[in-house]
Amino acid sequence: MAAGREIEKICLSIVQMGFKVKLSGFNAIDRYLGKPELAFFRVDTNADITDLAKAADELRFPGPDIADGAVDTKTGTCYFFCHDFNRSSSVIFPFLSFSWDFQNKRFYDPAGIYPLLLTLKKCSVNIKKTGVDKTLSLSIAEEKIPDWNSLINFSGSTDFNLSLLNAALVLSRYDFGDELFKIILKIFLSNTGVKTFPQPEIQRVFLCSILVSPRPDLGLEFLRRTGFLKDVWP
Repeated sequence: MAAGREIEKICLSIVQMGFKVKLSGFNAIDRYLGKPELAFFRVDTNADITDLAKAADELRFPGPDIADGAVDTKTGTCYFFCHDFNRSSSVIFPFLSFSWDFQNKRFYDPAGIYPLLLTLKKCSVNIKKTGVDKTLSLSIAEEKIPDWNSLINFSGSTDFNLSLLNAALVLSRYDFGDELFKIILKIFLSNTGVKTFPQPEIQRVFLCSILVSPRPDLGLEFLRRTGFLKDVWP
């Protein structure tokens, strides 16, 4: 499965210019699991804005609160994040540090979530073959990943509402079972942080992504229980 052809072409052009380009987070995880692509892509690169402009004629600047640059195509919107790969990533959670390198054609897993993704992939294949929907149990999740608190955590330097949206999409998109819902909910109910009103474009991206995911009910209930719906989507 490949990112939209136009987006793939832009990314390969940036690689040919000598820069690193990685499909990150939800998009990389979906690619590994063989899930249908979201209409929104996150790409991390060490190219700068001027380099992106050379590779993408229709590059726009959505604002620093969203991304460094963006390109709208028929297959979706690609958001570019420019940074030095030698420094810490700007991903919200360690869980979302999973990535796909366009140059090496390899997945990178700094947080060590591969065993869990492999289990999810096997469950998905089994469901397709047998028609039986078996939810991944918490016991399997705990066996594969010892500490969910370190994978889905809240950093005080990150906007609380943006963290909530990311956590809601994790719950909606990947069927870890209802028990993980309780774990992630507890993590966020025991933390507080600065809350800003997310940019309308960010809200649209996450709402659309949640609604097209397998368990939108979990994501929306999570946002309700954490007060996001009351504060932002009353």
